[in-house]
Amino acid sequence: NGGDNTGARTKQSGAKDKIDEIKALLAAPLRWQEEADLEDWAMPAAYSSLGTLYGKVSSLEKTVRMNGGT
Repeated sequence: NGGDNTGARTKQSGAKDKIDEIKALLAAPLRWQEEADLEDWAMPAAYSSLGTLYGKVSSLEKTVRMNGGT
């Protein structure tokens, strides 16, 4: 396209919006997990998976930002 990256930037911005939605959904469970970890509470196994998922989402977010998502 002769240097026109408007379409790519639009898709990257859309990806960033989706990542923000995912992080908003994970915010409350992650706060509980952090408190449970600090207080040494027993945690369901799903919270271990939650931490892994959050790490993957954060990595994806970094990639999108480095490629021009705003």
